[in-house]
Amino acid sequence: IATPGTGMAHEKLGRRKSGAISLMTSNVVIEQDQGKITKARLVFGVMTPSARRARPAEEFLIGKVLTEEIAAKAAELARNYIVEYI
Repeated sequence: IATPGTGMAHEKLGRRKSGAISLMTSNVVIEQDQGKITKARLVFGVMTPSARRARPAEEFLIGKVLTEEIAAKAAELARNYIVEYI
C-alpha cells in the first residue's frame, strides 16, 4: 500500500500490446520526504533468469531531489548494471 510521498510505476515491453511474452518488465517505487528520495526500488525482469534490482541506481537516488537529469543518470546506472546479467 502506497503511503503519501510514494510513487510507483510498472512498464512491460513486448512485441504486442497484450497476450505477448514480455521482452522486459520494469517496476519502480520511489519514496520521498520533503522532496528528497528516501527509498528507491528499481526492479527489472525477463531479460535475466530472475528479476534483478538495480542497486547502484537505487543507492545513487537516495538523498537526491528527482529531476530529469537525476532520473537520466539513474537510468544509465540501471542499464549498465542490468546489461552485465543479460
